[in-house]
Amino acid sequence: MRTMNRLLSAASIVLGSLVLSSCFPHDPRIDGPGPYGPYGQVQPPANQDFGPYGNNPPPVDAYGNPVQPDPRQGIQDPNVPQPPVTPPVTPSVPPSPTPPAQYPVAQKTKNPNEVISPYPPYNVIDVSGFKSGQKAKDPSNKKIFVVP
Repeated sequence: MRTMNRLLSAASIVLGSLVLSSCFPHDPRIDGPGPYGPYGQVQPPANQDFGPYGNNPPPVDAYGNPVQPDPRQGIQDPNVPQPPVTPPVTPSVPPSPTPPAQYPVAQKTKNPNEVISPYPPYNVIDVSGFKSGQKAKDPSNKKIFVVP
């Protein structure tokens, strides 16, 4: 029983010291600067790839917002003659004429809402809702046929 009490008191001391030590904030004077900047901002890695800007970060204003280009820079003086703008030449390829696919016609049955598939295993298929001449698909083999 004594050893149990000693272990319990030792465990409570260790647990208490862990709880107390977690209450103190990070002190950069003691622990170093850490991953955060002086005001708590996460600092990007030094060799981060910034995409089209290369390894230089994109331009930002004093508040950290990306700087947009001035829309007035693209305006040209209307008094200065400009060269004529020609549209880019794209080769025009006429669409190749594809003949309409010829699908087999199913066989009629005594029931007007059922047909016999033109494909093996020649299942009887319910075509209610389809009109004559429309295309339907045999569910057993996923092939298309024409409703008679």
